[in-house]
Amino acid sequence: MITHNQSRIIQVPVKFLYDIIKDVEKYHQFLPWCTASRVFNKTQNGFDGELEIDFKIYKSRYLSKVSLINLEDHYQIISESQNNNVFKKLYSVWDLRKQEQYCFAKYSIEFQFQNILFQQVSQLFLNEVVHKTTEAFEQRAMKLYENHSQNQLDVLELVKDQLNQKQLKHLQNNKQLIEMINEMHKNAGQERMMNYLQDYFFQQQI
Repeated sequence: MITHNQSRIIQVPVKFLYDIIKDVEKYHQFLPWCTASRVFNKTQNGFDGELEIDFKIYKSRYLSKVSLINLEDHYQIISESQNNNVFKKLYSVWDLRKQEQYCFAKYSIEFQFQNILFQQVSQLFLNEVVHKTTEAFEQRAMKLYENHSQNQLDVLELVKDQLNQKQLKHLQNNKQLIEMINEMHKNAGQERMMNYLQDYFFQQQI
């Protein structure tokens, strides 16, 4: 059995990184060596995920059972796979904890290939594979968070002249509300967004 652990600070909110890691369907868009990714049997606490991997000399796919643990400012994504055409056993854990406004991410993995030759070769390239994998998650998180933050600033810029100071301050301090009206602006337009805000502030008596 081969094991590996590493940890780092990633400069995005912990929930933001959690949402990216659990979005297995999009892994093929950014993970090295992953050429296809699918999910099945979704529940509130997890799903089955299938990844297709291509290491040039070796190409295959395997199914994992993914469990999601969601606590206050502490998240885990646990992936287990065993006795398939690739692995005798694979067990990995992303452990994510809030550290001030950022995320302390710890990644641990242990695995054993069915093929003895691949098991021996994998020890030579393990550090490179794990490093490139975790780096891909970090780069995607930073890129998406930068876009996300810019979208929030754009929405605040749109509405600031139509709200009083008390309303604007309330909005700036309510990230969930900003995200909601940002989605509304993209999908339904500015007029619908402003109507919603006016109704919201009326109900809140602000």
